[in-house]
Amino acid sequence: MNNSGNRITKRPWICPSCGATLLNLGDVLICTAQGLSFPRRDGLIYLLAPGRAESLESRLPRLAALRKEEGLDLGDYDAPASLPEVDPDNPWASLWEQRAISWRAAVEQLDQLFGSRRLRLIDLGAASCWMSLRLAQQGHDVLACDPCPDGDIGLGAAGRLAAQPPFERVVCELERLPLGPGCVDAVLCSGALHHAQSVDATLEQAQRVLAPGGALLIFDSPLVRFREDGQRMVRGLAAEIEQGYGLPPWVDEPFFVRDELEELLRERGFEPRFTRPRRGWRWRANSLASALASGGTVAEYPLVVATKLASDD
Repeated sequence: MNNSGNRITKRPWICPSCGATLLNLGDVLICTAQGLSFPRRDGLIYLLAPGRAESLESRLPRLAALRKEEGLDLGDYDAPASLPEVDPDNPWASLWEQRAISWRAAVEQLDQLFGSRRLRLIDLGAASCWMSLRLAQQGHDVLACDPCPDGDIGLGAAGRLAAQPPFERVVCELERLPLGPGCVDAVLCSGALHHAQSVDATLEQAQRVLAPGGALLIFDSPLVRFREDGQRMVRGLAAEIEQGYGLPPWVDEPFFVRDELEELLRERGFEPRFTRPRRGWRWRANSLASALASGGTVAEYPLVVATKLASDD
C-alpha cells in the first residue's frame, strides 16, 4: 500500500472527531456522519478534528525548536536521504551515530518478531520522515504520522528525501490516530514518545491500532531512575530553548521515569521488554559530559519492545 501517487490509499480510515469510518474518494476523505471532509494537499493527508489545527499551532514552535536542537532539521544536510548515516564532520554526527545504532537494533527486533515478511507499520511522531523512508526501502507499508506539516522538521520534509516519497503521510495528533482497530503490525517511535502531549493517550491509541501480536517499539527516548534526575537533566536544555527561540517557560518533562513507563505500558495492555543497544566510546564520552553538565544525571536510551497482550474478551 505504499503510496507515491496522488490518491489516498485504501486503509481503515476513521474520523478523528467521531470515530466513524471515512469514505475514501481518492483525494479526500469524507465523514458522512458529521459532514466533514479531510483533504490531501501537497502529498499530506490532513486528519485533524475541527478546531484542533488551531490548538496545535501553539505547540508547534516549541516542537520545532526541540527538533532543531536534536538535529532533525533536514535543511542542515546536503544529502538527507542518507540519514541516519551522516558525514563525521557534521555537527550532529554523534547524535546520528546513536540514532543509527538504535535504528539497527529496532530493525533486528522487527525481524525477530515477524520474520522477513512485509509489515504494516506506523512511524509515530515521524518528524522529517527519515525512518519512514528507510522502512519503505525495506519493502514495508509505512504510514508516517505527525502533527507538524513543516517542510524542514515535519512531514513536508519528506520531499527533501525523495521526489515521490514511497510512503503515506498523515498530519494528525498522536493521541487521535485516524485508523480503525487492529490494522498495523508494529508502531515505531524514534525519539518521539517523550514529546507527546499525552503519553497515556498515545499509548492507548497505539494499542488500539495494533493487530493481535503486534508490537510498539520505543527508542531514543531518555529514561531516568528518579523524576528529580530527569528534571535536573533537562534544566539546561529548557533554558536554552526559552532564550534561544524566545519561547515561554518550559512546563513539559521530556523524559521517562523507567518504573513509571513500565507500569503505564502494562496498564495500557502491553508486555514491555527493555533492551540496551550496544553503543560505543563516543556515546560513553558524551554521557559523561552530559552527566557533568547536569549535576551527575545520566539517562539511559534503551530500546523498549512492548508486545500487545491478548484481549480478555
